[in-house]
Amino acid sequence: MLSELPRNMNKKPGTIPTPRTLKDFGLWHLRRVDLLKSVDGEALNRFTRLLQLREFKRGETIYVISSSRDEHLQRMYFLLKGRVKISSVDDASGKELLLLLIKHGEPFGLLNSVGNETTELQAKAMQASLVAYVSRDDFDKLIVQAGACSRLVKLIGERSVEVVARFEDLAFRSVLARLARVLLRLANEFPQQRTCGMSIDVPLTQQDVANLIGARREVVSTHLSRFKREGIVAFHKEFICIHDHDALGKFAE
Repeated sequence: MLSELPRNMNKKPGTIPTPRTLKDFGLWHLRRVDLLKSVDGEALNRFTRLLQLREFKRGETIYVISSSRDEHLQRMYFLLKGRVKISSVDDASGKELLLLLIKHGEPFGLLNSVGNETTELQAKAMQASLVAYVSRDDFDKLIVQAGACSRLVKLIGERSVEVVARFEDLAFRSVLARLARVLLRLANEFPQQRTCGMSIDVPLTQQDVANLIGARREVVSTHLSRFKREGIVAFHKEFICIHDHDALGKFAE
């Protein structure tokens, strides 16, 4: 269950109070969303009254977008706790390409319009997650009032570059290079210092890694085993630890 809430906000740790609105949490959570840190307190307080709040279990689907008329295209989402993955799924083959990993404190739904008639775009919780959502119109009004348009444009640009780079890797790099590059990127974006070294703080399966680089799980497993034999990475139940960033970097070139 979700647990990192101020002690005085819940009668029972790890539970979500009712009614299901962020008014119960005050500004504690939203102040941790980077895009909203400069928003005036009164404006942010009004904004919280428009938000809907929902808790998702690990593996639960948050939304699926399969057409240009989908209602989820009209919403902005905020990840307040947990991890979420955004994937593109081909309707015909059922193959999944994992596009983005979202960490807590991030808005998502910025690139939902990339879906088309042959693919679905879906968001799924990778671990127990707390998600808030609001209409895109209300979100856009807040951003304009807060003078945060330039930061929003920058964020959308960064996400777009990340997705484009993912497709360029698929077209021009070997599976081994793509695997090394994605491990390095994840270690940089989701770092967690542990006794074994620096780990990737995301609960990834080998299939998740395969979906990230657009490869078959069996091929990914073979390359990961090689990295393990050479002492470059180590595998644990819930995480991957990177032992030799330099060696991994050479494979990524």
